[in-house]
Amino acid sequence: MRYHLAFRLYKIPPQSLPTLKNYFESTTFKPILFNTFQGKRKINLHFEIKKTSENDYGRKIELYLDRIIFVPKKDEEKSPLKITPTYSMQLFCGQEYFDNYLIIFGNKGIDFSIRKALTKYVESVTHTSFDSLITVRPDFDKLTDLVNEFPNLQKFCVKDVGDDQIDDMVLRGNTLEKTPNFDRYALNDQTKGDMNFVGLSNNNKIIFMGRDGSFYSRESYDKTNVAELIYNFLSRLEEIKVLKTNENLENFS
Repeated sequence: MRYHLAFRLYKIPPQSLPTLKNYFESTTFKPILFNTFQGKRKINLHFEIKKTSENDYGRKIELYLDRIIFVPKKDEEKSPLKITPTYSMQLFCGQEYFDNYLIIFGNKGIDFSIRKALTKYVESVTHTSFDSLITVRPDFDKLTDLVNEFPNLQKFCVKDVGDDQIDDMVLRGNTLEKTPNFDRYALNDQTKGDMNFVGLSNNNKIIFMGRDGSFYSRESYDKTNVAELIYNFLSRLEEIKVLKTNENLENFS
């Protein structure tokens, strides 16, 4: 089976590690109830682990997650409908890099709901309030190291460019790291903006990496080898020290 990639990487902090690892490694999984709001309307949602299985990189976790979609009705406003698809996560443990880190697959809405559910569970067990997962983000101050490790930059987006005629810009092409525009808008302290995302060439496929910690690719990947692919890709980033967490990356949003 082949599919596209979309994921985020999280560090599990010491405060929530015992609780989450016990939950992920359990043989019975208690559902987690949480809520969201659509306008002023509160909607109760449900998270439940379907099953887990060990693999070479830790543990694959399959889960049920309530989602809200809006169904159009004739001559009426769209009506909310609750559905419960399955999603997945990957717990990295026992590896050289990313020991006790969690991959959440899916778009930002899925990611937000899963984090909210897990945080509520940890708080219910520990009776304390804190971030149960810490987002891992790229440090784009190290762009030179990044493009040296991943030559043939395919695409990048820069926000708030220091140019009277340009606010934001997106450039596509090959070996963009060698172009004057990359030097001017991504590296030069006088004219550069805020890097929003880059498209890195990894094994002849493009993986996009955003400053909010999102990773995605529109290309087709073998689902059976996804843990290996992601771990190897992230390990290259870790070796050149371009991944940071909220704990040690100031003023990054």
